[in-house]
Amino acid sequence: MKPIDVITRVVTRAVTDPAANLRVRADMSGVTVTVATWPAQQQALRALMLQGWDVTTRTRSGPYPLKVRGWSVRHLQHRRAALALAQERLSGVHATTAHLAIQAASRHLGEVPESTSAQLTSHALLAVERHLRWPQLLADICGLRRESEEPHVANLLATIKTAEGEVLALCLEHQHVAERAVAVYLRCLRHSGLSTGTAEQTALAEALLYHQALQRQPPAAAGSHLTLMNANEPARTLPAGAA
Repeated sequence: MKPIDVITRVVTRAVTDPAANLRVRADMSGVTVTVATWPAQQQALRALMLQGWDVTTRTRSGPYPLKVRGWSVRHLQHRRAALALAQERLSGVHATTAHLAIQAASRHLGEVPESTSAQLTSHALLAVERHLRWPQLLADICGLRRESEEPHVANLLATIKTAEGEVLALCLEHQHVAERAVAVYLRCLRHSGLSTGTAEQTALAEALLYHQALQRQPPAAAGSHLTLMNANEPARTLPAGAA
């Protein structure tokens, strides 16, 4: 995938200002992103910097251009630090994720009582993905060959790719836990006749037990239908344990 395609994907998702009039074009010196408003420029700037790009701006009366010229060591170091923080944060909050998934499914069930289990699960997993943030941030960069002739930058990129794989593995683990929580919650409601409160407590407890079982799986364990995608590597499966 060409850099301009990935840059377009990143800024299109990041810019929420309806008056942005977003335009992206390639030229001899890099890629230029142009927007019509200052808030949109700041949204695009933050998103591009988080991915590690070297971005320069011009502050003037619109339009507001951004020039993407390659990798920035400072921004790559920031991405590496952000990934390390994400790993730390994601390592111990599976109960929060399970609770969020149950609440999302419960709200959707209240709004659309005829929803199927698959629809409720999909709705809950989407809420979890938005909460985790990193699945979308990693998907934005997927498909781009990230490399550099400068050894220091190349080493930074390699470290970042490894950290991204570890963060994505944690995100998929959270999604497994969320899926189990919703499945148990719906089973308790629809087939066991339990109250909503009891169903929530039971689902949360079983989801956390399921997470503990995942933690005991050996690294080479197989059986997951989910995969980890690295921009420069083939897909590999994530051990998920018994469903």
